Amino acid sequence: LHWQKLSMDADLTGGVGKADPDDEASWRAWPIAEIRKHSARDDFWTIIRGKVYNLSPYLDFHPGGRKILTQALGKDCTALFDRYHRWVNGGYMLEKCKIGVLEGNVDSDEESSDDEGDDDFTFDQPSSSS
Repeated sequence: LHWQKLSMDADLTGGVGKADPDDEASWRAWPIAEIRKHSARDDFWTIIRGKVYNLSPYLDFHPGGRKILTQALGKDCTALFDRYHRWVNGGYMLEKCKIGVLEGNVDSDEESSDDEGDDDFTFDQPSSSS
C-alpha cells in the first residue's frame, strides 16, 4: 500500500517525464544502448513487454527485495517478470514509472506471445476403469 500511496502524486520517472497512457504515439522510443546506461541501483531502467520503466523508486518497495530486481538492471526483464509475476498487471502497477517504449518495438501493447512455461501446466484426466 505504501507504493500505491507514493505512486499517486510523485514523479516516478526520474525527471524524464511520464508516458501518457492516452497518447501512445507520443511515447518516446528509447534505444537499448541508452537503457543499458541506466543500470545502477539509484538509476535503474528496465523493459517489460517492450515498454521502458524507471524502476529506481520501486526498488525499496519490491516485495521480493532489491536482490532479485538487480538482475533486471538496464535489461529486458520480461522473462524474469513472467517467471514470478505472469499473473500480475505490471503495466498498471508501474504506470507512473513508464517513460516510453523500446526503440524498434512493434505492437507494444500486445501481451508477450512467448508461451514459455505454458507447457508446465498439464491436467491429468481421471482414468476410467472398465
